[in-house]
Parts: sequence; structure tokens; C-alpha cells
Amino acid sequence: MPAQSATQGDREIGYALIETMAGPRGALTPNRSPNSYNEREQEEGLLIRVHGRIATNVEAGVYLDNEFLYWMAWDGAAESWSIRATYRQGEE
Repeated sequence: MPAQSATQGDREIGYALIETMAGPRGALTPNRSPNSYNEREQEEGLLIRVHGRIATNVEAGVYLDNEFLYWMAWDGAAESWSIRATYRQGEE
């Protein structure tokens, strides 16, 4: 939830962005080229991406960034997921 007012001492401590789209299973590995997907990875389905940030220590500039990727076949017969987390400290 965003801070209501900086003058009241409130501050934002996190956020989450949720995106849903059609996509191939291979998109669970974002740094790969779609040209390198095998037949299984080319299968289209529902792809959900959740990106979040939590400020674990605002004063020290320590944050936890998360990316959750979920994929499910349109018929619900198969699913896959990928989760990545990174601690960051210092410059945002």
C-alpha cells in the first residue's frame, strides 16, 4: 500500500505487480530465447507473472525482490513454475 503522506512519516514498504497473459511454457526462464525452446517449452498456456518488492530495512536500503512465474496448459493437464529472489542493498 502506498504511503498516504510523506509528512506523516508513513512510507511504502513493498509492492506486488500481477500480470496474466497467454505464453509458452519456456517463458518460465526469461533469459532464454524463444528460438531455443524445445517442443514441450513451445506449448502455449496461461502464464502468470508476479513481481514483488519488500523493504526489509528501509534505512539501510535493503530490499528483497521476488519474481514468481506460473504456467498452466489451457486444459489444466500440465503446470510448471519458477521462483527467483534477490536481496539488494544500497542503490535502488
